[in-house]
Amino acid sequence: MDFFSFFKPSKPNILKEMGFVNDQDGIIDRYAREKNGWDIHLNNSKQTILKAVEFHQPTTIAILGSGWLLDVPIEELSAKCQKVYLYDIVHPAQIRHKVSKFKNIGLIETDVTGGSIQTTWELVQKYKSGGTSIDLTTIPGQGFIPQQPVDMIVSLNILNQLDILICDYLLESSNLQNEDLQSLRIAIQQKHIESLQKKAFCLISDVEEIVTDLTDNSSKTRPLVLAELPQTNHCDQWLWQFDTTGNYYEDKSVSFTVKALF
Repeated sequence: MDFFSFFKPSKPNILKEMGFVNDQDGIIDRYAREKNGWDIHLNNSKQTILKAVEFHQPTTIAILGSGWLLDVPIEELSAKCQKVYLYDIVHPAQIRHKVSKFKNIGLIETDVTGGSIQTTWELVQKYKSGGTSIDLTTIPGQGFIPQQPVDMIVSLNILNQLDILICDYLLESSNLQNEDLQSLRIAIQQKHIESLQKKAFCLISDVEEIVTDLTDNSSKTRPLVLAELPQTNHCDQWLWQFDTTGNYYEDKSVSFTVKALF
């Protein structure tokens, strides 16, 4: 029997309403458009994971944000580890089929923030029904909570993503403004980092956005990770050419500075 586990994070309509389903579909569509620039980043991510596995020598490993497996060296991990757990909010049907041939890989669907998605949705529903204020301090969850025992955790290109759809939903569904959400963004990211540090870990994340105007070549940067990154034995850095055609921001190209820590 294939080794599978499923933990549903929320009702499917919640994930759709908050944009998680469309966001995942958008990733694979963007990869198809930007394959050349993405492949360098994806290969760097894979190689970093393998170096971290060589360094930590885990028998069981959790990959957070496995998604379409574009940045996951799945065959190598299956060969090197006794058990591999792939965590994401939703696993695409194609990925469920792809990993079914591996006897030691489990798929787990859960909110890796430790409950922030469900809490946010419930607070917005109460706000919409009665106009009650939204207490942002109740939203940050406990961070990642393994559903199965693991020796090592890989946070894979999701750290700066954890707060985005949650905050977008709050902005669209309430009277909150961007400046109201800064502390929430920091708290969600910080909880994630703290939860990783309970085990051996590898953290890969884009930390800075570089936006270049395609008409005059001027550029602006902004930080994407607001929480303090941990100190580790190894730190690599590279540039991810995310969008070169002006599709993400009109008439602008977008690159990310990526850091990889383990």
